Amino acid sequence: MLVSAVVMAVVVNGFLATTVSWSTRAQLPLLTVLTAALALLLARFAARWGRRSALAGPLRTALGVMLPVGVTAVLLEYVLDRGTQGLIRAAPGLVSWLTLLTLVLWGASALAGRGRVRAAWWFGVLGALVVADVSVVLTVVNAIPAGPQTVVDGLPQADTVDRISAPLWLFASWTDWSFGFPRPTPWELFLITDLVEVQPYLYLAVSPYALAYAVNAARSAPPADAAPPEGLPA
Repeated sequence: MLVSAVVMAVVVNGFLATTVSWSTRAQLPLLTVLTAALALLLARFAARWGRRSALAGPLRTALGVMLPVGVTAVLLEYVLDRGTQGLIRAAPGLVSWLTLLTLVLWGASALAGRGRVRAAWWFGVLGALVVADVSVVLTVVNAIPAGPQTVVDGLPQADTVDRISAPLWLFASWTDWSFGFPRPTPWELFLITDLVEVQPYLYLAVSPYALAYAVNAARSAPPADAAPPEGLPA
């Protein structure tokens, strides 16, 4: 079911991007809203699944969620980016996202297992946003140089993206908007969204699902010091 969440989000995004005849500026926010709605819907199923089939321990829960996600993410990047070169470009952000989100789920699961459910949700939601933002930044920094541009005869010789707007790149890739700031510029927005076409939506599709499962699995798991059923050795 977790794999289905990722695949469905990417299929919906790809279908709309090729069939909706609106401008790109309207497409990206629409894709973001639809992906978020799908992610929240699947998160409700994940919460129920987590309550019924809880893994033992926060680390096992985090790994149990993220291992299939990692395999699926790598395959999607390979297919959608048309081969090894695209996967290499996406690798810094993808590896950091898989690693850091696993740690976030581990922490959220540990908090939920101790009964601190509200803290688990806050930690998980904020942590997932920070992890996704950092992962997008790493992908862009690894692939696109910083300014200033080298200009010869009035023509720029390379595409650059100013690092000052780095914290906005995740949200800019979801909305195609710089939120009123001078950076990223329209051309920088194009470079960023063209490079990380799949990753922001992958992060948005998976994070609510993974967090809902981790928190509810931890809440449903028996305490480590729970007494064994009568008739069984302690």
